[in-house]
Amino acid sequence: MKVSKQVLTLMVALAAGSAAAAGTPSGTSITNTANASYTDPANPAATLNTPSNTVTTTVLPKAGFDVVYLNNTPADGTTPTSTAAALTPAYDKIDVLPGAVIDTPYTILNNGNVAGQQVTLAADTSGSTSAPVVAYYLDVDNSGTFSAGDTLITGPVSVPVDDPATPADEGKVQVIQRLTVPAGAVAGDKYIASPRGTGPVFDSATSTNPAVQEAATDLQYTRATVATPALVLIAPTVIPGGAAPAAPVPGPTTPPTGAPAGNTYLPPTTGTPNPGTVTVVNATTGNQDAYPKSDTNATPDVVTFVGNVKNNGTIADTVKIKPDLTNLPTGATVVVRDIAGNVLTPDAGGLYTLPGGPVAPTGTVEFQLVVTYPDSDLVPATPAADIVIPVGVFSGNVPSATPLATGTFTIHPPKILFGDTAAGNPDATQAPAQTVIPNGTFNTTTGTANDASAVFPMSVKNNGTYTEPFTLAGTVPIKLLDGTTVNVPVKYYTTAGVLVPGGVTPGIAPGATLDLIAVVDVPNNAAITTGAAGTNPAPVLSQTATGNFSGATASDINDIINVGAIGAITVDKYVGVNAAPTIDAAGKVAKSALPGATVNYAIVAKNTYNGPVKSFILKDSNAAGTTNVYTFSDYQTASVNLTGFAAGAAVYYSIDNGANWTLAAPAAVVAPATIPGIWVYIETDGVTPGAGPSAGDVIPANASVQLNIGTKVK
Repeated sequence: MKVSKQVLTLMVALAAGSAAAAGTPSGTSITNTANASYTDPANPAATLNTPSNTVTTTVLPKAGFDVVYLNNTPADGTTPTSTAAALTPAYDKIDVLPGAVIDTPYTILNNGNVAGQQVTLAADTSGSTSAPVVAYYLDVDNSGTFSAGDTLITGPVSVPVDDPATPADEGKVQVIQRLTVPAGAVAGDKYIASPRGTGPVFDSATSTNPAVQEAATDLQYTRATVATPALVLIAPTVIPGGAAPAAPVPGPTTPPTGAPAGNTYLPPTTGTPNPGTVTVVNATTGNQDAYPKSDTNATPDVVTFVGNVKNNGTIADTVKIKPDLTNLPTGATVVVRDIAGNVLTPDAGGLYTLPGGPVAPTGTVEFQLVVTYPDSDLVPATPAADIVIPVGVFSGNVPSATPLATGTFTIHPPKILFGDTAAGNPDATQAPAQTVIPNGTFNTTTGTANDASAVFPMSVKNNGTYTEPFTLAGTVPIKLLDGTTVNVPVKYYTTAGVLVPGGVTPGIAPGATLDLIAVVDVPNNAAITTGAAGTNPAPVLSQTATGNFSGATASDINDIINVGAIGAITVDKYVGVNAAPTIDAAGKVAKSALPGATVNYAIVAKNTYNGPVKSFILKDSNAAGTTNVYTFSDYQTASVNLTGFAAGAAVYYSIDNGANWTLAAPAAVVAPATIPGIWVYIETDGVTPGAGPSAGDVIPANASVQLNIGTKVK
């Protein structure tokens, strides 16, 4: 820091490394005595010396100083934006942290000839983001670095003169400038300081040494630039428990259709009620999208993200993260863990410090973000919503209210609504019934009478958060005429009547509804149903819709199929004279009989309906226009043959038009007595036997009753 033009030549000499060029110390007496030496004229062999008088010159004071970088190399004169970066030690400090203490060495040179040159130091902080704290210390051991023995400078510094009469270069004093970066400094801030010296200097105008305080006219800056951290979220590299879980996972383990591009991983499964969750991570942005599988329990769902932060900066840094829970749904919680699973605790500002730091440049540190939220399947009629948790990444080196990077961790919950079509939405509470007739036609049209297809309009609504196809499946137990039961599959068609192969729908967008038709083709030998109770209650369909990726499942288990009646009760009568009738066409041919001949009849009633017939009575009566056998013949015997009845069925007879019933066949009638006819019913339920047929007394499907009657022609 040249303080005056008059000492320019001295400074040039100093730059060459010679402090001695500062001049002879003031007050030095320069004496000069001349001497004449000659041969003594009187004695040629002798030499005579004649001294002159002594002339004395006193050196006047010429004050001057400069404050320069240590060793004054290179030349001084920097600016706040151009420091002497090439010096050793460096005076341009980069990647400095808030609160850092920057020590740089300087030399105060005595450029004059005044012993104990007085120089007062003050900091010039031009160009700083804000004024840093600067102090100056005497470098007692001349080490060029701050030492414990260095003393704080609180007043003028006395700089010795460089006396050319002595070999040592005394004309300098080494000092340390200590610059403290503010603790609240932010990335990219610059804190700059140069010592500015003031003290007495030589005034060339009067050639005297007035004590004029003059500030240095050029400066030697130290510049400290606060580090700019570069922390970014990247794809995780270490996934504890990341292998596929041992238990079967519904649906595939690849992302669903429409998921963002990126690498996938299966998160840790320990303590996670939603195994098989597939997470997609964008390696560029660090954003993650989790697709949890559906479950069948009502416990809260849990998704574990594995995050990864990389230090793209130039210095080691402590990594901090802060989840933004502003839009977290009611009842949801977030726990931050380290990669080993240990729970981390936030500071007062909500920042979590990740262990294992400071993280070296290019290094990474991973963490777990465990999100617990109410089970998404509990209320299927309510559409699900994405759970979005922004996570900011902060530097521990340079605190800031603004994150260096932010990644979004998004959960896409699945949800499905399935049931009978109602007002544009599925309704699983409806219980429609369809009536079918075996042996009818098969079709996909609702409301068709006398057909063999039960048709139910159904709807699937994707109340989840991403497009997904669903697989529909259903069965219904149908009882057959032989008493066995078969499970008939449900077939699914589009509303245009096109079969849906395998019951797999196209992808259904979030919030969209797909209308379908569920069809059950009833077998030809299906038995008639008996309503809600009875021997063959109307069967109920069991249908499910399952998300092909999520496994989200909804059921509809209340649609009813009524199988209607088809068939008839057939009655055929056969006759034989003096012999048993043949049960064939010949038995129906008219016969001739003489008085006194025995005429035998066989009446065969058969149930050809597809179910039992209730309250059956087989009657053979004297009735005008139909039968007069008991007018011209005398009753002799009666018996019944049963086919297709269960064990325990009992036959009851009546010869008084059902007024009274007997388990034994009636005795023969002795002329001239007559009877109005013979009736029989079959007791099958054992309730009030002999009281006449009830609804519980049935002829099973395909069963027959053969009433045999013997008479004698009058």
